[in-house]
Amino acid sequence: LSSRGIYEEAFFAGKYDLTEVEGLGDLIDAETEYQRKQAQNQIEGSLGKKYLSWRKAILEVRSLYLIELLPFEF
Repeated sequence: LSSRGIYEEAFFAGKYDLTEVEGLGDLIDAETEYQRKQAQNQIEGSLGKKYLSWRKAILEVRSLYLIELLPFEF
């Protein structure tokens, strides 16, 4: 398999999320120690966790907005 095929296989098998798969590619392409550390953090899910927290916050705000639109009459 090509390196791209390995990433796709890991992603579609549910072993990694997209940010983790990108981290694998970044790790392979890393030229400096800083790039390796950043890629390792991404593989460990730091970016995915951040995105999930953003998603949760957006959904909470959106749900509050939608609740305000509902016509409650008592």
